[in-house]
Amino acid sequence: MTSSRQFDFDIAVVGFGPVGAVAACLLGQQGRRVLVVERDREIFPMPRAIVLDDETMRLFRTMGLSEQIAPFVTPIRTVEFTDPLGSRLVGYDVPADVPKPNGVFPNYFFHQPSVDAVLRDAVGRLETVDVALATELVGLEQVDGGFEVTLTSGRDARRVVSARYVLGCDGARSTVRTLLGIPTRSLGYDRRWLVVDAESREGHDAGGRVSQICDPQRRATVIKAERAHLRWEFQLADDESSDDAVRPEFVWRLLEPWVSPDQAVLVRAAAYRFHSTFADRWCAGGVFLLGDAAHQMPPFMGQGMCTGLRDAANLCWKLGKVLDGLARPDLLETYAQERVPHARDMVEWSVEVGQLIDAFAAKVAGDGRPLEALNQSSGYGAGRELAAVEGAMFDRSANHRLVGRTAPFLGVPDGRSLDDLQARSFAIVRRSDAAGTQWTSRRLGPDVVEVAIPEDGWAELERLAGSPVGGALLVRPDRLVCAIGEPAELLARLGRWMPGAIRAPAEPETPTPKTKPPTKGEDHGQSNCPVP
Repeated sequence: MTSSRQFDFDIAVVGFGPVGAVAACLLGQQGRRVLVVERDREIFPMPRAIVLDDETMRLFRTMGLSEQIAPFVTPIRTVEFTDPLGSRLVGYDVPADVPKPNGVFPNYFFHQPSVDAVLRDAVGRLETVDVALATELVGLEQVDGGFEVTLTSGRDARRVVSARYVLGCDGARSTVRTLLGIPTRSLGYDRRWLVVDAESREGHDAGGRVSQICDPQRRATVIKAERAHLRWEFQLADDESSDDAVRPEFVWRLLEPWVSPDQAVLVRAAAYRFHSTFADRWCAGGVFLLGDAAHQMPPFMGQGMCTGLRDAANLCWKLGKVLDGLARPDLLETYAQERVPHARDMVEWSVEVGQLIDAFAAKVAGDGRPLEALNQSSGYGAGRELAAVEGAMFDRSANHRLVGRTAPFLGVPDGRSLDDLQARSFAIVRRSDAAGTQWTSRRLGPDVVEVAIPEDGWAELERLAGSPVGGALLVRPDRLVCAIGEPAELLARLGRWMPGAIRAPAEPETPTPKTKPPTKGEDHGQSNCPVP
């Protein structure tokens, strides 16, 4: 059934932090009519997130933001667990020639306020995106084919706008999640920590180091970040109040082993409770939760923001294909199917790093198991990989590790890349039949391109993949490999999911709501939105 209702916006994005800004940018670059709603007027001036991984950096490149973000990032070159005296227990130094399957270094430190400004500036240049700052969401009502969103920007300034879809990117205390009555559940890690940021007066080496100090008296994290930025995180004892912990005299006592007041300037000290939580549902009709609204994790892997950006990258291309009529609305059901288990794995991994710090601290105190007896699989450099994405779109019959992971980043001799040739379409990437070094590309349908790679390029692809690739790759717009096989088989598989990708689409279809209007306290789950 198709709704004839006209909506003010295709998508309302609630929250203008990094996840909301990236979602708005990805959708605006597609030409979607987007409204961004943000309760604060200014960017939060203090650094919070501090790590970007290679998938995130590649995402920024596809958004055309690499050059703008480059001044605010520094490669992370050392990651380690140490005893209280600084002797390494486990860890590694990242070599300069480390494999770069996404075309960049594996991880970077970054200055969040500066990167937030780059993202907001990019959104501001998009003609189809409206941004409402100092504005709060106060109501959300499902209507035929979409939603009415009630906003307030002051005591008497209320307005109602309509949107087909709503994205809740509004953080751990999500108003969207609250209005939907979706509870969260804890995975069992809940600790109070003090986070301290400082700027070195003298600068420091650009080595980029993360050290987890496994001190039985007080666990700590020490970070030499980008430019002159220094960060410490200290676990707080039960009898240490948050108010006392942020007092300068308390903070400087903790920092004494590393820095003195004449060597650095305090930027902030904030007491946090590190959580490991999941929302029970990530979607309700046409409302989706992303980022901290859906999941929270301790910071030991530096993956909180990166995981939220993966949510945005996963969902936004799917919204675009549905709005264009290239895919059926049930494609959107794969968002939670794919993201919930993948994000949960990262939350659990982050918790396991915290538990490993505790185990090492116990060993240092002399009351733990021998070092070699500890399960170190979650530690830095232990070989554990980010999980592959699972779901119905992924065909694992080829039994290849690339399926469910990002396709390797490959440069083209003319200065472009495989990403540039693919753009926002699906791609069938195959080995060229012709001799020579010529890359070729052709469009096989409205939303699929074929890229033929010469022998030397294919050899590089296999090197980055870590094993031979015995067929063509079907690559999604978010660069995840769906399947490996013969091109004709891959094209047929794509047609089952995206009929409009290989032939002219029908008129865009507006999905009929499967749930009644959201009311606080009701169960809005659907069988296609799995519980973690």
